[in-house]
Amino acid sequence: MTSYVFCGTTSTFLTALPITPISIDYAVMEGAARDHRVVMGSMSVGWSDIGSWTALLDGLPGGRSAGATGRVVQPGDTISARAGDLVVHSLDGRLIVDEPTPGPAIADGVWAHLSGARPLADEIRAMIDRVQREEVRS
Repeated sequence: MTSYVFCGTTSTFLTALPITPISIDYAVMEGAARDHRVVMGSMSVGWSDIGSWTALLDGLPGGRSAGATGRVVQPGDTISARAGDLVVHSLDGRLIVDEPTPGPAIADGVWAHLSGARPLADEIRAMIDRVQREEVRS
């Protein structure tokens, strides 16, 4: 597949460059390494892609996640809520954090079920509020 990048103003077409989609490793890093322009070093930077609710809980400040886990629940799925759980769901277009009643609950939309996360409720609410404020500004 070939893509094209058009450079210019709305009234002037300057050039069209054929672009082949490839990874940054191959497109940039391999050539730079071949030209001896890459230096590598080992370090621990605490990196996380935060690709799951569990990773997000682990990344909250204070190190209090203590085994809390999270998962996405699809509409119609049933969860078995416990006393220490939280549920994040949408209400009137906003994400809210609820403390579900222990027992079975059927998701009425897409939920995040955060098992054992109740001690982190304030931090989770603050994080969601911040994300929603940033979305409104952008």
